[in-house]
Amino acid sequence: MSMSKKILVVDDNEWILKMMYELLVPSVKFPEKPGSLAEILFPGMIEDQPEYYQDDKLEVTGTHTGEEALEQAQRAITLKELYSLAFVDLNLEQNLTGVDVAIRLKQLDPLSKL
Repeated sequence: MSMSKKILVVDDNEWILKMMYELLVPSVKFPEKPGSLAEILFPGMIEDQPEYYQDDKLEVTGTHTGEEALEQAQRAITLKELYSLAFVDLNLEQNLTGVDVAIRLKQLDPLSKL
């Protein structure tokens, strides 16, 4: 069983899939403490910045159709590597609408967040 957090993104627009992936798995690493630049610019004025947390065990799967999304979800269930979260385009242009996909994903895994 995988210990990574899995996210499913369903969108028929390739550009949106790429942007979602960039948002979820940024290629640019952030500094360990986001307040470090502020500390340089305003020394002594920044207090108790929260520590930056990055989970390197994040797996994002992108699909173009509802059918592909349901196949991936079923595969994840079979492998006992469930998706923690799914982003679903409500305006899918293929056979299944985003609402159809969301309903079926919830039926497959009632604990998933959509």
